[in-house]
Amino acid sequence: HRGLAARLRTAAPAISRATRRFGAAQTLVHGDFKAANIITPISSLAVSSSAVHPLSASAASPAPASVPAPAPYPAPVVIDWQWCGPGRAAHDVMYLMSTSLSSRAISPEAEEHLLATYHRRLMRDLRRRGGARGEGDGDESESAAATKAPHWPAPASSAAHSQSAAAAAADYTDAYTLDTLRVDVAVHAADYCRFLIGSMWGAVTPHSMEAKSGATNQGMHKRSLEHLTWVVRKAAHGLDVLERGGGRGG
Repeated sequence: HRGLAARLRTAAPAISRATRRFGAAQTLVHGDFKAANIITPISSLAVSSSAVHPLSASAASPAPASVPAPAPYPAPVVIDWQWCGPGRAAHDVMYLMSTSLSSRAISPEAEEHLLATYHRRLMRDLRRRGGARGEGDGDESESAAATKAPHWPAPASSAAHSQSAAAAAADYTDAYTLDTLRVDVAVHAADYCRFLIGSMWGAVTPHSMEAKSGATNQGMHKRSLEHLTWVVRKAAHGLDVLERGGGRGG
């Protein structure tokens, strides 16, 4: 991708607008969302392989009587929040893909599956929290989920404002399509790529990649030519979108 640096420089204002940290799509981003900062707890109640890897166990096969059934797959614990702040969800999604996933996981087919799965879960969770209209993904109704959440009655004076804010949130959430997520990831790749070119890739060589191949605290884009190439290609796609006036950067 000859000319990428010049394109990134020219597109800097558009990239900043497209990745703006405030607005309807704002959330809390981790900022350094890589595998080294994500800990998956393992239940100490079972020692079988199905307990260590609950997702690999067959749902149709109950655990042996001598081994306690594994608990639901535990939520990961994320550490090192020194870079957290407001941003768009695609920031952490793209960051994880470029720093931590295997080569197979960034193939076109696997990438599409990952984004579709993430988007489906995001929509489900937002709907359960009241951020969108419509039904969930089928495993629990909104009304049932609502009974599990604590209800804090708002003062009468703020009721109208709360309803208006909820309606605005619902409108935006319903409009955040899978295509929008794809564009957001590409645009954030362009944003990240300009940082990498200026701050990290200057010392990256085939020799340094080989030397750091086992350094799990280093991003994969500094240890794998395939991942570095993926970031560059994704960034170029993000620039294509912005140069056509898409990505809300115009």
